[in-house]
Order: sequence, then structure tokens, then C-alpha cells
Amino acid sequence: MKLTKRMIALVFVAMFSMAMLDNVRGVFVPSFKTAFHIQNTMIGWMLLASSLAYMAGSYIGGYAIKRFNQKKVLLAGAGIVMCGIITLVLTSHVIWFFTGMVLMNIGIALVGLSINTTIPTLKVKNHAVLMNSVHFLYGLGATFTQKSAGYLLTVGWQFKSIYLAILLFFALLMVITALTHLPEEDVSKKVNVKFSKGQKSVIWILSIGLGLYIAAEIQTANWLVNYAINTFKINENAAANYTAAFFMIFSLGRLVGGFAADKIGYLKSVVISVSIASVIYTAGLLAGLNGMWLIAVSGIFFSITYPTVILAIKDYFKDSVTQAAGLIITLSSGVNMLIGLFIGYIADLLGIHLAMFSIPLSLVLCAVLIGYVWWRGHEMIEKY
Repeated sequence: MKLTKRMIALVFVAMFSMAMLDNVRGVFVPSFKTAFHIQNTMIGWMLLASSLAYMAGSYIGGYAIKRFNQKKVLLAGAGIVMCGIITLVLTSHVIWFFTGMVLMNIGIALVGLSINTTIPTLKVKNHAVLMNSVHFLYGLGATFTQKSAGYLLTVGWQFKSIYLAILLFFALLMVITALTHLPEEDVSKKVNVKFSKGQKSVIWILSIGLGLYIAAEIQTANWLVNYAINTFKINENAAANYTAAFFMIFSLGRLVGGFAADKIGYLKSVVISVSIASVIYTAGLLAGLNGMWLIAVSGIFFSITYPTVILAIKDYFKDSVTQAAGLIITLSSGVNMLIGLFIGYIADLLGIHLAMFSIPLSLVLCAVLIGYVWWRGHEMIEKY
């Protein structure tokens, strides 16, 4: 179907809403600890529960979309998010706090998967440009949220009030979704899709490759400030400037990177970009304090990877895109969780500086695995 103004509004509100909900959590950690009388260990368990809920939502969502279509799953996802917000806002008990977080992450997974599997079905000239532009909106929402949520807390807003404001965005998303026609040509009542041996191999390789990339991106967000403070003895504000620069460049890269992906080829462009990113990131880690700017610049070569790999899935799973995407996103989230734990362990054992080299190493391994699918993927599927 064609890209309509109503569809553009739906995508904008969906990506902006998800970005707000995802990115207020870190800002609210001190408030969570005070409101629910919990310590850092419990926050860690909350983050783990949230990640597992997202994985479950992604897995279920792939099959739900095939059974019910993107529109119904998107509506369900937005509704589940709203239930999660209401649960969290109305309680002061830690169990219901966890319940609210789990519901929100399941809902976000359903909304995100619905959007990501709708984009490839739209009749546009450059799918990679559209997909990367859509994910630029997420970066824009994340930047807005980080700044505005912190400001609102300092002027007296409570975190529950901010969550209620975000709930209004998801209510708006439900209204726009209900009024928008989404493509249904791939919908089938036959849910039990069987992947061939070759397709299963591609799923595993793409999952691990994408998970390695996700880990590089997420762990940069988690550890870069800590690395700068501990290694160079600078203050938090100065360290945060480098992280902000990384994600600003990262977001801008998505605006222009889609054109390159369309011209060069989806997976080929990913292999090239993450390879360059790994070299620049490594140089940054070796160059001392000035190298922090190199790490920031590497963000432009991170930018196209996730949306472009998701878009490439349709080239290998023409009749089962949503199921394959759901599995790949689920498994890649698990890889990210394991690498995050590994980096924390290495940081405690050998120091944060050495632990940070896990990030460019993850990018190198990502390039190898994605490159293998680019080189042999279709041959594997046809042979098996």
C-alpha cells in the first residue's frame, strides 16, 4: 500500500512514544528507589525482567501479527503499555512496580515489531531510506526525553505524572491506528510456519550478528560515561557530552545512511559500516581522552545497522517475515543481555578500559556473521 499522511502520523507518534517510554526509565531510577524503597540490586532485577518481557513480546508478536495482522497487534501493544503505566502509577508496592514494567515492555515489543514489519510492505522507492528515517524519529524522541524528563523532575514534577503524560501519547497512537488502514496482504490464518534447515541457520546467524551489534550500541550507552570518568578523571557533565555527541551523530547518520544502504545493498552496507565503526572505536580507545571524540564520530557508522538488518529479513523469508523478525529480535536481545553481563564481569576483573574493547570486538564479529549471510544466505536456503 502507499505511504499516506495518516500512516506518517502513525509512525511518528509510535516511534516518539516508544522512545519516551524507553528512555525515561534511566532518568527515573533515583525516583524508583525512593518511591518503592528498593536498592540498586532490585533495580538490576527490574532491568532484567524488562529485557525478558521485551524478548517474550517480540517472540509472541511475530506469530500474533501473522494470525491477527499488524493493526490489531499494534492496538493491543499500545493498550498493554497503557495498562502497565496505570499499574505502575497506582501502586507503591514493588511487585506491582515490576508488573507495570513487564507489561510496558511487552507492549513496546508488540508496537515496535508491528511498525518494523509494516515498513517493508509499503510502496515506496527507497525502503532503506524510509526505515532509517523512521528509526531517526526514535533517536529524536530519545534526545527529547532525556532532556525534558530531567528538567521536569527538577521543577517539581513527579515521575508518575510524567508517565501519565506519556500514556496520553499511547492513547493518541491507539486513535490514529484505529483510523489508519494498514496492509493485510501477508496475513494468514496459518500460523504454524515451518522454516527450512537453511532458513533456521540464517535466523541463528542473523540473530547473533544483530545481537552483537545491539550490544555494541546499548553497552556504549551504559558504559561510556563510566569509562570516561574512571579512566580520565573527568566529571559527569564532561563525560556525558561524549555520549550525547555519539547519539546525536548516530541519529543524524540514520537520515543519510538509508540512501547508502539502498545503493550499496542492505547487508553489504551493514558489513562495511560496522567494520569502519570498529576501527574508529578501537582507535578512540587507544587515543586517550581525545579519542573520546573518535568514539563519538563512530556513531555515524553504527546508525544504519539495526533498521537495515530488519529490512533485509524480507529477502530471506518472503512468506514468513513477521515470524522470522520476531525470532531474530528475540534471540538478538538475549545475545545483548549476555554481552552486557560479560562486560560488567570483565570490568570488575580487569578494569573498565579493557572491558570497553568488547564493544569494537562485538562489531567485528557482527561484520563477520552478517557478511556470511550476505555471501551465502540465499545459497544456504536454496540448498537446504
